[in-house]
Amino acid sequence: MAEIFLQFVQTHDRDLEYDATHSPLRLASICGAWWAIVLSTCELWTHVVHHLPVQDSGERLLSLLQYWLPRAGSLPLVLNIELPRSPADEILGLLAQYSSQVMSLQLTSHSPLDIPEGSIHGPLSVLRRISLTWTRRSRDGPTPMTTFLDAPQLREARLERVSGAQISLPWIQLTKLTLRRQLRMESLTILKYTSNLQTLDVCGRLEGQPNISMSHLTLPYLRTIKLYLDTDSIILDSLVLPALHDLALATVSSDSVRRIGSMIARSGCSPCSLHLDKSPLPAINEGLLILPSLRQLTISRPRGDVGGFRDLFKSMMDERRLLPALESLKLTLCPASVASTSLTIMLSTRWAGLDGATRITSLSFSCSDKGNHSVEALDELRDLRLRGMDVSHRGYTGLYL
Repeated sequence: MAEIFLQFVQTHDRDLEYDATHSPLRLASICGAWWAIVLSTCELWTHVVHHLPVQDSGERLLSLLQYWLPRAGSLPLVLNIELPRSPADEILGLLAQYSSQVMSLQLTSHSPLDIPEGSIHGPLSVLRRISLTWTRRSRDGPTPMTTFLDAPQLREARLERVSGAQISLPWIQLTKLTLRRQLRMESLTILKYTSNLQTLDVCGRLEGQPNISMSHLTLPYLRTIKLYLDTDSIILDSLVLPALHDLALATVSSDSVRRIGSMIARSGCSPCSLHLDKSPLPAINEGLLILPSLRQLTISRPRGDVGGFRDLFKSMMDERRLLPALESLKLTLCPASVASTSLTIMLSTRWAGLDGATRITSLSFSCSDKGNHSVEALDELRDLRLRGMDVSHRGYTGLYL
């Protein structure tokens, strides 16, 4: 029975509420026999997820944590908690008692936190991931937190509106860093100390003065970078990424294409995978010209007239040989009219073999609207699948192929 309970709660967030559907507390409330099994099964209590409802009481959260955490025994803990305005200090004091067990820590706070020195005794020996989110930025800020410096296993960090002056992490240990709504200059300063990063994700606009300059910064092991480019192209001017493999870019412009080209030339890298989101088709076509090494291309939610796709498909099979190394093409949330004969002609040409170009062996397409589909194009896609190409086509309301 305990194994069934584990399967039940592990497929969902174990919300720290008595009335949450997949909470162990709900299971324990069914009958006395279930209550005994739940309370004696430590694995059921290792994940804590709590997001404050409107007007929820911080005292209630504190009492729930006092009830919940001891039942995990000595097992590693995964904590995802939105802290109330009060009594945040008491809750943090309680969590500090379990610091040696915390494997993943995600805290959301309505104001910057101040974890007093000495409240955590000994290293955070199993902490691997940390995420700190302040819902508003503090102008003054508390005394810098050094609580998480002694975390030898820490590899992933996510910071949102957290000033670099408010926290110290063992930056050099990190292999994955996510920055959201951070100050530009502070973000670039942090990156100076993250020489072992493999993944960098700037998933929201950086804030602060855009016209800043900084000497080139080399991240020798970075393989994946995700950027929101309408305001953050400046980062590209600062980075040297010799190992870059995967690019994920949103809102690409002609200016950012120029910066990308300069960064690639400066780094001497050959990216193999590109994901473009919410970008105008003219900028997409311009950007693809500087990335001949791409093997995988994903275009999501493109902006502009679909005629831009016809130009793209044509240039992939004419003398320009755009994307000569491409093997996999994904068109996600695109207008239905993109699935046209110009697409299928290009795919058939590249599948059959084109001098100086690799065969495209995979196509995935999904629609963003209920527009009409070309019957001829759908027939051609079915034929390509029968001939061995990996083809999937999902319409607005369901699977077509």
